[in-house]
Formats: sequence, C-alpha cells, structure tokens
Amino acid sequence: MESKVEEVQNVIEHLVHPREKKTSNIQDLNQFQEIANVKRKEKKLKKLKPQKKKLSRNEMKNLGLYSLPRKTMKYDDYRELNELWNSYMEQILGSDMENLKKKFDTTSNHYDSVSATIHKSDFHGAKLKIVQSKCVSLTGQKGIVVLDTKGTFNIICKDNVLRIVPKNASIFELKWRKARFTVYGKNLAIRTAERSFNFTIKIASKAKYPPDNKSQSKDIYIQIKSLFLVHNKNNVGN
Repeated sequence: MESKVEEVQNVIEHLVHPREKKTSNIQDLNQFQEIANVKRKEKKLKKLKPQKKKLSRNEMKNLGLYSLPRKTMKYDDYRELNELWNSYMEQILGSDMENLKKKFDTTSNHYDSVSATIHKSDFHGAKLKIVQSKCVSLTGQKGIVVLDTKGTFNIICKDNVLRIVPKNASIFELKWRKARFTVYGKNLAIRTAERSFNFTIKIASKAKYPPDNKSQSKDIYIQIKSLFLVHNKNNVGN
C-alpha cells in the first residue's frame, strides 16, 4: 500500500509541482512588467517629440508667404497660369458657348446655379478688367490675377506692374474665352476657400448682350449681380 501511495504522490508532484508553478508565475509577472515599462517609455518619447503645429495667418504673413516679388514680376510669365485657369473654367462651365448663353438666360432653370458658380470659382489666373473703382487711376486697368485675398485682387498688368485692387466699391469685367462677365467686387470680399461653400446668392440683373448685331465681335456679354446673404427683396437691384 505504501508503495502505491508514494507512486500517486510522485505523479501528483510531477504534474503540479509547487516550485515550478511559482517560478512560472514569477516569469509571467516579469514579462508583464517588462512590457509595461516599454510602453511607458514609448509614451514618454511621444511627449518629448515636438508636436507638429500649423502656422497661423500672422506667422505666414511675417514669413512673407503672402508677399509677391513686385520688382521681378512680368506679365508674360503668367500667361500660362491664365491658360490653366481657362481650362479650369472649361471643366466647370463647358466649352459650348451657345449652351452657356442659354443657361444665363434669366428664364432658364440653370441661371441661378451657373451664375453662382462664377462667383464661387477660384480667380487665380483669371483675366480681369477694372470697370469702376474709387481709385480713378485703377479704372480701365486690366491684367491677370496672381493673388486673390479676402479684400483685394493682386493683378499683374501688361506694363509689368503689380496693382493691388480693393474689391469693395469696384466693378470688374471677367474674361473667359469669348465670354465676358461683369462681377461686383463687394460680392467677392471673402477668401477663396470660404467662397466655395456656405454661399447664398440672389440675382438682381438680367442677361445683357450687345444691342448692335452688326458688331464683328462674337464675344458674349453677360452681366451678373449677386447679393450675399441678403433676404430683403427691397435691397435687390440697389
């Protein structure tokens, strides 16, 4: 009997040895602590690394990111930019001028949406003519837009002079292919990125074409007047 009891005890000790079990628990605990220490070190390293921070508008301005090299700018250097802008507008409006003319008819269902598209578009590279401005010396000047800010257009003219034109109280003629659009600067006094959405428009004038059918010019003249965020009908047309 004693021999059998010893055999059973040996089997039990072999299967579950208290020392071995304790040693394995210690090893597991050490591994857990090592993993925890590694993770803790990784967190500390992340905190020590400099966080990426976007430059503020003032910092960009101080770095000269909004300034242009006025003395070295030439009109011919920006002709390619104008061609890119023409292609960009062609993707938006299409290349069929007759169809575009129909869309800008005040009786057309597309009139509001297409005219809003003009005002929402990016003007960098567009050809603009200053039809009316508070500054008399700017009236009649025309060129390519090289910088479109919230309150101004920076236009490089054919005489290689960069002119800064305030949008408020100015009227512009926008040239695209054979089309001409009259746009009111006060309605564009918003940054380009913000102008592409959150946009409310009301049309106050009708499409206008040259009364002289004998004119050799095949340009399409369309007058657009939009009023941002205006809900008072009495203001339309002012």
